[in-house]
Amino acid sequence: MGFVVRLALYVLKGYREWTESLGEDREWLIQSKQGELHSMTSVEAALAGGIAIPFRHDVILVAASGVPGFKLEALKAAISRVSPVPVELRIGCDETPAGALDRGFRGEGCKEGSDALLLAHVDIDDITGFAAEHGLYASYLRIEELRYKLVDSLSDYGALVSYLGGDNIIVLLPFDRDALETLIDVVESEDAKAGIGFSYSARRAASLATKCLDSIRRLRGENKVRVCIEGEAPSWLRVYAWETGGLL
Repeated sequence: MGFVVRLALYVLKGYREWTESLGEDREWLIQSKQGELHSMTSVEAALAGGIAIPFRHDVILVAASGVPGFKLEALKAAISRVSPVPVELRIGCDETPAGALDRGFRGEGCKEGSDALLLAHVDIDDITGFAAEHGLYASYLRIEELRYKLVDSLSDYGALVSYLGGDNIIVLLPFDRDALETLIDVVESEDAKAGIGFSYSARRAASLATKCLDSIRRLRGENKVRVCIEGEAPSWLRVYAWETGGLL
């Protein structure tokens, strides 16, 4: 039995109808509610051991590998207290993040496997200097270009790519060596770097990815990618962790 990614989808039922009920001067109200929901979900998901992934605001997405069902139900209750519409929880598990997302949205549930998450935290080298030289909007477009390149390169593998803000991009990866090598190729071809984390816990995977990224920033060496793992990871992933100076 292999590893699967577990995703929790909190579907806001009747969201479009709610937005249209607010009248013409509504966009600021919608943005305010979206911000409130994401802020609360980020905190509560982390406390449960998951991580909120920026996504469509009518579907709140949480990487939930290792999070027990009762905590996901408690998170639904917390979201429901803030949401202007009823909330439905759907859970999907699959070998790929995109597969887990689709299974959850279609109500197909989980494939069998052991919960884990392989996650990359990517950022651009000296985006502040780039903005000073080329302009703030140009720096934003530079981030979008990298995000699109990751989407274009990794979608066929079933990865999910999302923008975290600043120059930070998060990638949920499948447990696939070719997908990881493709991400590394993209990062090494750009003025970018990536920390990659693996754990049975979604929150720990994100923490390990950031820890690896911070070590690249601190050491300022030639290594642009570092893999940090905990638990019994696939053997090929352990090789990458060793080769990149990551943690075992």
